[in-house]
Amino acid sequence: HTYNMLASIEYANKSRAIFSKYEGYEVKSAFCNSLLGGCCIYLKQYEQAEEYLQCAIDLLQKNKEEDSLLYVKSTMGWLYSDQSMSTLAIRHLSEVTEKIPTHFKAIFLQAKEHYKLGEQATASTLIVKGLKICREIHNKEYIYHFFILKRLNENIPLEELEKIIQEGILYFEEEELWEYVVEYAELFATKCRQLENHQKVSDYFHICYQARRKSIAKGVLK
Repeated sequence: HTYNMLASIEYANKSRAIFSKYEGYEVKSAFCNSLLGGCCIYLKQYEQAEEYLQCAIDLLQKNKEEDSLLYVKSTMGWLYSDQSMSTLAIRHLSEVTEKIPTHFKAIFLQAKEHYKLGEQATASTLIVKGLKICREIHNKEYIYHFFILKRLNENIPLEELEKIIQEGILYFEEEELWEYVVEYAELFATKCRQLENHQKVSDYFHICYQARRKSIAKGVLK
């Protein structure tokens, strides 16, 4: 939520300013930059996000923090995925998923980018892998993400897809994950628009509108 992001940016900047005054705190500064990068992605400030993340990568490489470096690279993959820069996203995400095979968030984003490129077989392999991991750890949120992507990748009829999307939206509403309600409602509305199903387009854009209002209200209340 925007309110939380702005608070995180404030705290991260304060922490980074403190760490910069002392030697031996470069890794902590890198974590601050990584957090700032993630916040900027959420706020769609992509150029600034890239600067923060690259700074974090440089500091972690300098200090040979390989594990932490991979997590920042997964965030860099998210940055490019959010801009539909699929090839760049896959380049970063594939490095993460090769070295951390259980990183289901990176697996999901990588599968999503292969799907966008029409690489169904590669996407399918990653989706199966990601679903298995998420079922083993009982991560319900990502089970929905993977299952919706699986059905999109299989190019199922619109009526079947709607049932899956509705199930996902219901879950995300219950969990107050409004950004995903918006994402999947917009996705389905766009597919309906392509088929000139104007009533469905109207219905799902209304869901988006309501979700955005609830997201704003939640941020204000906090």
